[in-house]
Amino acid sequence: VFVCSAATAIAATAPAPPYYIITSAETPSLNRPGLTPVGKQRAEDCIPAVFSQFNIGFILSCTVDKDGEEGLGCPIANETTTPLAQALGLNITYCGTGEESNDDCVHDKIQAFLKASNQSALVVWGPHPYRGQWEARGTNFDELHRTRWSGV
Repeated sequence: VFVCSAATAIAATAPAPPYYIITSAETPSLNRPGLTPVGKQRAEDCIPAVFSQFNIGFILSCTVDKDGEEGLGCPIANETTTPLAQALGLNITYCGTGEESNDDCVHDKIQAFLKASNQSALVVWGPHPYRGQWEARGTNFDELHRTRWSGV
């Protein structure tokens, strides 16, 4: 009985698995579409090599809104994460962007996954569209940008 009680107490106090937020790999200047050759290489080689070690079980990204005005960084975010999703055998889950999207989608989907799993989650977003949303949750994008890919 003591062993079961101790195991239950330990399990009840275990922290939730982490979730990671990254932006897309390098993009061309002048708002040209897609990833640069370096960005494509990072998406295909570096990101899967690094994140395959983090017990990722859920990947979340974004879609362009219906009007095509918001979420314009989403295609490159998806291009960045697709090789990792394929390497891990995962489907990518999406949240919409724009005024008609659910503002709680990202939070709700991550929390639902983390409550039901002992694996980590990865959020891959475009470089700028939801900067305010992430900053409201305590993410410092200036620091993130300075340290992005360091050591990779």
